Amino acid sequence: YIGAQRIHHQLYEAYQAKFGENNYLAISSLIDEGDMLIYQTKYTEAEAIFKESTRRCEIVFGAEDERTIYSLVSQCYAAYGLGRIQDIESHICRLLKDLDEGSRFWSKRAAWLFFEMSKGYLARGAIKEAEPLAVKAAEISLKLLGRGDNETILLGLNLDRVRRQLWQQQKGLPVEDTVSLTRDETTDSMIRRLELSLMKSLMRPNPSLPRSLRLLGTLYNAKWSEDGAMLHLEMAIDKLELAILIGEKDDGDRPECLRALGKAYRARFLYQDTLEDLRKAIELAEAALELKVEPDESRAEYLEDLCQNLIDLHERASGLEHLDRAIEVGLEALSLTPLDHPKRGLYLGRRASELLIRYQEIANRDDLEKGIELITAALVLTPKTESQWSNFCSIHADLYRQRFKQDGNIKDLEKAVDHATVAVRDGPADSPLLLDSLARQLEYRYQALGNKEDLDKSIVAAERALEVCEPGSKYRADYLTTLGNILLERFDATGHQEDLNHAILHLENARDIPKTNAVAEARCLSGLATAFTLYYKRTDDHASLEAAIHNERLALETLPDWFEGKSEVMNNMALHLTDRFRWTKMADDIDEAAKYAEMVLTLRPPNHMYYAGSLNNISNIMEARFYESKNLNDLNSAIEKAEDTLSATQIDHTSRTGRLFNLGAKYDVRYGKSNDPQDLQLAAKSFIDGWRIINGPPFHRVMAGSQAAHRLMELGRLEEATTIAMEVVD
Repeated sequence: YIGAQRIHHQLYEAYQAKFGENNYLAISSLIDEGDMLIYQTKYTEAEAIFKESTRRCEIVFGAEDERTIYSLVSQCYAAYGLGRIQDIESHICRLLKDLDEGSRFWSKRAAWLFFEMSKGYLARGAIKEAEPLAVKAAEISLKLLGRGDNETILLGLNLDRVRRQLWQQQKGLPVEDTVSLTRDETTDSMIRRLELSLMKSLMRPNPSLPRSLRLLGTLYNAKWSEDGAMLHLEMAIDKLELAILIGEKDDGDRPECLRALGKAYRARFLYQDTLEDLRKAIELAEAALELKVEPDESRAEYLEDLCQNLIDLHERASGLEHLDRAIEVGLEALSLTPLDHPKRGLYLGRRASELLIRYQEIANRDDLEKGIELITAALVLTPKTESQWSNFCSIHADLYRQRFKQDGNIKDLEKAVDHATVAVRDGPADSPLLLDSLARQLEYRYQALGNKEDLDKSIVAAERALEVCEPGSKYRADYLTTLGNILLERFDATGHQEDLNHAILHLENARDIPKTNAVAEARCLSGLATAFTLYYKRTDDHASLEAAIHNERLALETLPDWFEGKSEVMNNMALHLTDRFRWTKMADDIDEAAKYAEMVLTLRPPNHMYYAGSLNNISNIMEARFYESKNLNDLNSAIEKAEDTLSATQIDHTSRTGRLFNLGAKYDVRYGKSNDPQDLQLAAKSFIDGWRIINGPPFHRVMAGSQAAHRLMELGRLEEATTIAMEVVD
């Protein structure tokens, strides 16, 4: 350095003598001489030279030129070496703003200047002053040397220290550099010791660097689990990525490092709901699996990670691709898990849940039966004291309810309610998820059996679920939808306007909240459409009917064609269009309604829970068409479907009253056209039978009873007519 300095000085004097002091060759030689003095730590002489070179650079090249900035950085570096920080503070402020571009040489020196200064500020406890310097040092090194360079890693670790201390200061915690570096085994202590060891080792070749970075990332991940600070999760991701970047591809630790990084990305996805993080977690899980080929229980854990990520992606993406892959991977994980493994019960329950999801979408009977088999086994292996046990009870309930919808076996529905009740009773207190599940099982049993006690209990559970749900929960819209739909059931049974008003309010609130998936969105929109239709029927407000059709179309557009539950939305659409046809008399509406109703019927076997309702809808559509066409064939078809509807409806079902009234009304219309006394007799009988169903909705019973009295009068059966009329009045 001494020899090089002498040569640069001679060149400087020669260039200056020949070309003048502001010649660029003379200035460059002066800067080179200053560099040699800095390398010798002769900061006093170096500062004087760089002050002069900075003055000349500003004259010749301008203040923003990179040579001027390089000279200014070097001047500041020398002054800092002399301990005169106050003299250069104004220059540092300028450099922090300007040093975003430039050559390799001045930027690298700037990075080290800022690094040394940030350490100095930290030593004095001036953390806020240290942060911008540490940030700029790390940024410059990353830009010039790349992420995997030792110097970049060193400056990054320094930045981590600054940010951690700043976070500790903001949280009112002891700042780590102001307390003794203890040898305890707290996560903080282990992180600090490992950081200091790494920063020292980075000044020389360190073959164990990837492993050390992986350990540091793991410690940061543990710290994130302790305090939930996003800062620590970000640091975990950064260190694990570095470990993978600089590590050998055949390193034995690589699969575990990939897995740890994938889990960290998943944690950030769950915290921030960023799809990009989820896709990255899946990519890393796949990469880890490619290296973890041994078919043992450790591979099962890798498979389980991938399975859970794919399930989350399925909730946010259309199609069955991710769900099918998740189930395939999950079943492989289960097959590799020993029978006595402590997590086997958990894996069984998860597989049952995934099969339930797929069954709800494509109605594959094998998925349903396999799901029941797996969840039953999961409950056997899972102690009641574990948190998962109540969730498994809830899944069991959903599976039995789905089988009831298919087979119509009331025992399955009873089991569904029993399991949901046990889940709420023995599970975590006031779990909104379990309460919502119970509300929906009770709602289904009410729809099947018409027990008003089930309806009231369902509303209590749904209201409680909404009450205890966190305001920002991603499931809040689901709970609002459940309560709104159940209130519509009670309005249909009692006619209380308050229930309808509250239902619309809850469903509109749910509509305005982001949903977890397309099914939840469609369920909300379809429920709101039903509410608007009921409001239209109560008030004759045609705008409400148009709103109902609009929302139902949105629900149809939201669901994929292969989704099994789409039949319910199509069924509702047929009802709304029929109502509008009665108002507008537009043939297109009734034709479209008939198309949807027929499609629904083909999707529902005779033992389906809603098969009778589908027949009833077709009957009503045919009747509505008859009033416009005057074609008796339409009326006869309507009566035939209404008779089939009644045959498919249980004797004590609450819907039977309304369906008997509808059938009687159709017989009465045909009697008016044909004058066939048998139609009058059939009409009277239907109305009487509807009136005598004690658990039927009061409004429907009154309608049936009053019509029964009129028809009996026509038949000359005055005593019976009087008796029923008095009962109706009472």
